[in-house]
Amino acid sequence: MAPIVMVATGVGITPFIGLLESLLNAPRRPEMRLLYGSRNQRGHIFAERIAGYRERMPELDVTRFLGRPDATDRIGVDYDIAGRVDAGVPSDEFLARRPRFHVRGSQPMIDAFSWALVQRGVPAFDIFSEVFVSPRAPAMDGDQTYKVRFSRSGALADRTPRAGALPRLAERSGINAPSGCRVGQCENCAVSILAGEVAHFGPGSPYEPGIALTFQKGHSVTSSVASTSAWTTRCEPPRIASISSRKLSTKPASCSHPSTGTPVTQ
Repeated sequence: MAPIVMVATGVGITPFIGLLESLLNAPRRPEMRLLYGSRNQRGHIFAERIAGYRERMPELDVTRFLGRPDATDRIGVDYDIAGRVDAGVPSDEFLARRPRFHVRGSQPMIDAFSWALVQRGVPAFDIFSEVFVSPRAPAMDGDQTYKVRFSRSGALADRTPRAGALPRLAERSGINAPSGCRVGQCENCAVSILAGEVAHFGPGSPYEPGIALTFQKGHSVTSSVASTSAWTTRCEPPRIASISSRKLSTKPASCSHPSTGTPVTQ
């Protein structure tokens, strides 16, 4: 059973309270770590409740962060670390056990924490997030038509922004474009950029340079040149994305799963 790491700031802790409550009487519990940040102890909601969970569940380890401790806040009693929630706290040995990270808070916090985890070698598909609010997607011309070329098959297709995600266009053109998000997890829509620029509008962008997320609504093809080399088995957190290019070339190819090495042929 993989360890679970819950990361939250402010009211982002609320969903984790329900999870911890449900595990109190469970016959078997995973190893759990809670990294929780607030401005000061007065803003540390559910402090007493969390302390109770720590006493009743030895599998739970809690690290409390205070961004601006008051003079009356006592380190070791009211909090553990002064500063923002830090992705450097989990040890390398712990990360080697492939914990699953669940991050809830503001978009800047989620982006910064997730990026730091990826830099430490945590696979992006082991990071799950929920933001407080979703930014409004930019307005796009839903009637403008663009040409999309699929380089492996040589197929050409017309597309408008309102037509949906690029893999849906591929499927309507008779091209196989698998997607793990249809079964509840994101796996297959991350592709490599061969040339040009890709703009991801919305909550954020992929954590690795040279990667575009294709299975998203609201793609807008407007300028420059971009192409993608292969459907991959990379996984990125679900995001609203928009691709900026005049010609987008997608080229399905054979690849292998990054964890198992199992060949995957598109």
